[in-house]
Amino acid sequence: MTITKTNTSYQYLRLNDGKELFAMVKEVDDQLELHFPMNILCKPAMTGGVTIHLGPFVPFTTDDSMIIDSSEVVVRTSITDQFIDLYDQSITTWLDMRDNDHIQIKTKKQDLEDQQKEFAQLIRDKISRIRKEEMWEDFNDEDDFFELEHLPTDEDIIH
Repeated sequence: MTITKTNTSYQYLRLNDGKELFAMVKEVDDQLELHFPMNILCKPAMTGGVTIHLGPFVPFTTDDSMIIDSSEVVVRTSITDQFIDLYDQSITTWLDMRDNDHIQIKTKKQDLEDQQKEFAQLIRDKISRIRKEEMWEDFNDEDDFFELEHLPTDEDIIH
């Protein structure tokens, strides 16, 4: 278990309600002081392995720590260096987003409208590309288009 100078260690915790998180944990009496707690979401990666997403446990505050009762924790254990690095990177990214106002907050309706606009633009772009490709395909399919037999003859001339 990695211990920092303040007697805080990197830990994995599973709470009574099933939530899983990483945090730097300091035990104080019958309570745990959690610094930068991050939710854990794991799912199989399409290319093999596991995709792990870490997000702030309480994203609605600028507080960097919280205190919970030890009795709220079902499982508590150390984490390996691989996960410590991932956790540290996630914290750094989150703090940059939070402290520099890079978080876009949207209602469900706003998000749906933005998705519809993006989807409509993707369709317009795709149709435009298809039209351009078809134009050139029609042009290029006529290999003999520029041969002499396609030039106007005396019968084609009206005047």
